[in-house]
Amino acid sequence: IKQCPLVVEIHWHVDFSGSPFALRIEDVWNRAQQAGPRQNVYAMDIHDNLLLNLYHLLRDPDQDKVVPLKNCVDIALLLQRHRAAIDWCILRQRAADYSLQRVADFGLALLEHLSLVASDMLRGGSRGADVPRELIEAFVCEKIFPDMEQKAFLPEGLLVHTPSGVAVGLNPRAVFKTIFYHLVNEYIHQGSFAAYLRKIMTDFRRAVKNYVVVTRALLFNPRLFSAVKEMKIKRTGSLHKIESWLQGKG
Repeated sequence: IKQCPLVVEIHWHVDFSGSPFALRIEDVWNRAQQAGPRQNVYAMDIHDNLLLNLYHLLRDPDQDKVVPLKNCVDIALLLQRHRAAIDWCILRQRAADYSLQRVADFGLALLEHLSLVASDMLRGGSRGADVPRELIEAFVCEKIFPDMEQKAFLPEGLLVHTPSGVAVGLNPRAVFKTIFYHLVNEYIHQGSFAAYLRKIMTDFRRAVKNYVVVTRALLFNPRLFSAVKEMKIKRTGSLHKIESWLQGKG
């Protein structure tokens, strides 16, 4: 990738399997219009373009990954460039067709909160009052501008969701998802197999070091372990609340 002047991301699916949303990529293709100097490319309808970008921004809020601010700016630029062509009634109806009403509301309210778009630009398209402000603030703090200091942290695989909240416990599914995603993602982004192995080994050593620090805190420094645990539970609980709200569960 580092040697390529242009990177093209190809996705075979627009949504995860088992998603609570009802996105249908076939509809997007059917509404696409031919564009370009020779009419030889297809451009998405602006309402589909906005919805897909909003969904991409919010499709996995409970995952331990940072959302690039660029993703928010992309949506703001779409709104500015196509302001005259956007029909908010169409956008809202299309969001309802795909069970994405809350995703659209949350994403637009987030842009307002970040001052990337003026509220009058949305012309009633965002029902920001319906989105809990504490969820917007939690998303900004935990997903866009998280604390990136190198501190000991409780791994995702040691947290489980219970009816009463988040608790410490072994979560084999989370362990598998974390390892699988990490291995695949690093392989895609490294320029050679040797670079891939070096990156994986570096990350492995960092993870082992963190496990040692956390285990020592558990055995010999209960106060430190308690602080690490509470910080992780608070963050995980906040992100889980966001995901539940987007799915209409809260």
